[in-house]
Amino acid sequence: MALDIESLLQPIGEDSPSGENLEYDAAFQELDRLAQGKPGVYDPVSGETSGAEEPDWRQVRDLALELSGRTHDVRVAFILTLALMRLEGMAGLATGLNLIGGMVSQFWPNFFPNLIEDEDNDPIERLNALAMLVDPERFMPFFRSTPIVEAPGIGRFNMRDLDIAQGRLDAREGETAASPALLAGAWQDGDADENATRAAAVDAAIEALNDIESTFSNEAGTSPDFGDLVRQLKQLRNFYAELSGGGAGADAAAGDEAAGAAGAPAAGGGQSVGGLASRADAVRVLRQVSDFLKRAEPSSPAPMLLDRAVKLLEMDFVDIVRELMPESRERIELIGGIRFEENED
Repeated sequence: MALDIESLLQPIGEDSPSGENLEYDAAFQELDRLAQGKPGVYDPVSGETSGAEEPDWRQVRDLALELSGRTHDVRVAFILTLALMRLEGMAGLATGLNLIGGMVSQFWPNFFPNLIEDEDNDPIERLNALAMLVDPERFMPFFRSTPIVEAPGIGRFNMRDLDIAQGRLDAREGETAASPALLAGAWQDGDADENATRAAAVDAAIEALNDIESTFSNEAGTSPDFGDLVRQLKQLRNFYAELSGGGAGADAAAGDEAAGAAGAPAAGGGQSVGGLASRADAVRVLRQVSDFLKRAEPSSPAPMLLDRAVKLLEMDFVDIVRELMPESRERIELIGGIRFEENED
């Protein structure tokens, strides 16, 4: 559903532009409860939690919208943003952040939670509320599992997949990791309008977070720290820029964030996802491509040749000669003025 942000940013009342503080209202507390979902049961023997369920995000969204007509409260807006992200992906995230940004800039004197007047208008409660946007339990796992690119027959991928593909995160044991080539293929074969929507949403989300920080800095001399979220959004923006032909210039000043990222040519596009910084990067990418082809094209001989290339990359010169040209060993010794030691097995 399309959210009319302008209507939600209208003054709620003449005497109280931000409405009422609903912190202790039963509906506010019900919203917080619904947004928690169903907690799982921890098994101390296995160390695992089972039975957990995500919230009914439509129900959460609808109640948050209802409360947004009664109050300008960033705590309500945060839960609404979370619900929109789960329901609409990156576009929902951008919508929610724009709502929060508008609330902060247009209703600074009175949006909730209020400034602490008897402590020189201390914004600490507001800072704590907005810190939820980088909370490692209530927000970031949902952000990192939000789809960033997808295509029928290839798959749906998220921020965690991008981190693995670009070398910032190791895959779990036994996990088949997405490769840069696979992500590029999903972009090429995916819906072009959806790709453009996601890329625009990421730009809008970064801008909204920057605006929130600027308003706080100007009004209170301090600001929320959205560093982790902004960093990952910028990595995603660079990923989209490369795949759409814009190169990595969008965040050239933050190039260190992508250092060491592995990449491979995008299908038919001539663009690479990330870059290779070491032999280890090259070996890892070759293995990923080989694994993909073994699954996607089991009759192809290409994986055999890729595996051979990986094997050679891990050998020294002497071993390569033994592997590829054992009959030429004496000739190479003569030309190179060297002598190979016998390798007794």
